Amino acid sequence: MRSVVVSVWPHPVCEKPTMKLFETFRTDDRAVSPVLGVALLIAMTVILAGVVGYVALGVDADSANAPQVSLKFKQDADAGTVTMYHKGGDALAAGEVIVKTDNASADPDDPGALATGDSYKVVTVGATTGDVVSIVWQDPSSDREVLLAEYTVE
Repeated sequence: MRSVVVSVWPHPVCEKPTMKLFETFRTDDRAVSPVLGVALLIAMTVILAGVVGYVALGVDADSANAPQVSLKFKQDADAGTVTMYHKGGDALAAGEVIVKTDNASADPDDPGALATGDSYKVVTVGATTGDVVSIVWQDPSSDREVLLAEYTVE
């Protein structure tokens, strides 16, 4: 008859019965590295997406939102004026409204604020047919400008 020898501690790492239980299953100290690497890649992707979204959408807490207005125009060719009428929407502060023209000098008569129902007369000296009068809102907290309305001189 042959005798069979059975090893009581078959795991090669666990040579002594005095080793702790958690050390018997630990064969590779680098097992956490792939998990940590994946977690870091996901975190970097989320942060990068947030930064790109912030820049692409132009989100800025300090910047004011452009006013939403409905403006209509009426031209008096004999007087050389274009009158802008505020038909509805947000009020406009005069310090935030800029009048731009193609080839004429534009002088607003009334520097006051504009609310619904108010009018704003723009003297367009030297304006010719086809010139564009632009009403632009300038953000008081930055150099950002938003075109509110345009009128083409007839």
